[in-house]
Amino acid sequence: MTKELFNDRVHALMAKVLDLTSERHRVLANNVANVDTPGFQRSDIRFDRELADALRSRSPNALRKLRPTVVQSKTAAAFRNDGNNVDMDTEMGEMAKNFLLYNVNAQLISKRLAMLRAAISGRP
Repeated sequence: MTKELFNDRVHALMAKVLDLTSERHRVLANNVANVDTPGFQRSDIRFDRELADALRSRSPNALRKLRPTVVQSKTAAAFRNDGNNVDMDTEMGEMAKNFLLYNVNAQLISKRLAMLRAAISGRP
């Protein structure tokens, strides 16, 4: 019975979002670390479309098979004279947005587990 509660689609979705936002944070932090590296091209992970496709899929393994794709941004308008296109304001904004998404999912998982514990122990 417990195995089914933890292997449902909602739990798989929340776990996958935690994985994806963790990976995106790593990529965004790498951009920040290379803000002064000549020729460095910023990278990002876009997973909105892939996540939506996996959710629409009838395959039970679609979420598990979802892998983030790191893409380089080649926005010519943002290039500096040294060829670097990292903008600290953009990176910090994206990191804040990503941090919020991660925290919301972590809190949802925590609340869900607390509800399961309460149901198992018989406490309200």
